[in-house]
Amino acid sequence: MGLFLLMGRFLPVLCIMLMASGSLWSKEIAIVAGPGFPASTLTREEARDIFLGEKVMLQGNRLRPLETKEPKGLRGLFFKAVLSVSEDGYQSYWIKKVFQDGGTPPSSLTGVEALVAALQTDHNALGFLWASDASKIAGLKTLLVITIKE
Repeated sequence: MGLFLLMGRFLPVLCIMLMASGSLWSKEIAIVAGPGFPASTLTREEARDIFLGEKVMLQGNRLRPLETKEPKGLRGLFFKAVLSVSEDGYQSYWIKKVFQDGGTPPSSLTGVEALVAALQTDHNALGFLWASDASKIAGLKTLLVITIKE
């Protein structure tokens, strides 16, 4: 019985400590490119500017940002964490930008396999994946990892 009382006192403290650490609810998104991409790193601001069409050139190369709707949840989290917009806000942003500035939105691919294939063949392309998935794919280089606490 003494053990149950002891556990009853420390269990809430342990739960609070785990929740405060945030490590149980964090996810990581990797901005990735193929081996021929003209940079080895990006800042969060550069990634934001690239995917919003504000930065279209890097070291004399025309950038080609890519996205995919799979895996589920990644796209919305990326938009919120990196671009500071919702998925609907992102769509609205690009509709306005295309008509006002003549910009070109990132190409949307059918899935992770198509994204990886494009990244490995187009030296100016970059995209985003879960960091845990990106680390398992040969032939990609990680330009930036963004940790998101939920």
